[in-house]
Amino acid sequence: MKSFIDTLQNKNYWLALGLASAFFVAGCERDRARGTAAYVDDRDISSHVEKALHTDNAYNYPDVKVATADGTVQLSGFVDNSNQKDRAMEITKNITGVKKVENKIALK
Repeated sequence: MKSFIDTLQNKNYWLALGLASAFFVAGCERDRARGTAAYVDDRDISSHVEKALHTDNAYNYPDVKVATADGTVQLSGFVDNSNQKDRAMEITKNITGVKKVENKIALK
């Protein structure tokens, strides 16, 4: 059986350790970059939804909040009637990048 010192002096051991470390670090970087891009996309989607809601000709949505995660937009807050709630849903569905809408808006 090899001793610990013999293992440390073996070039193949260091090569394998180096390759494993490189793959681990590369994988972590890729996941972090994808997470940052998703966050930026979600932030942009929320911004576009908020702008569309606040500039709607029929209604103004001052009491509606927008949150986005992985392209799923959640609407929450309060409106005066069900037509406003439905219109907010339609506006949100038409925004580029929106995959799904969860309409949690309540009536006042």
